[in-house]
Amino acid sequence: MEKRSILQVAITVLGLTAVTAFAGCWGNSGHVVPETRFVTVEKPANVPPGVVRYCWEEPIVQFEPEGPGVDAEGRWYSPAYVAVREVRQGRWRPCRPMLSELRGETKNER
Repeated sequence: MEKRSILQVAITVLGLTAVTAFAGCWGNSGHVVPETRFVTVEKPANVPPGVVRYCWEEPIVQFEPEGPGVDAEGRWYSPAYVAVREVRQGRWRPCRPMLSELRGETKNER
């Protein structure tokens, strides 16, 4: 009889634990997560007179395929690869003024 009562107590404790665990999940089913909305406003930038804007010019590169190397006995000692040679470095240069800036408007270069 004592084994039966211990078994009933264990089943009751496990049942209450399961009900408590699932009750927390059931309560959140109607919860609404708020949405995040981002608003962006585009307007011309105020550029003071005499300010020089700089634009980045990409470097000019040339790809040169290099063949594999062979030693005196005819064994390959270096695999083929493609070398990248920089013809001209990238640099900052003053941007050309846009027509809108020449007319007195202030719009960013696109």
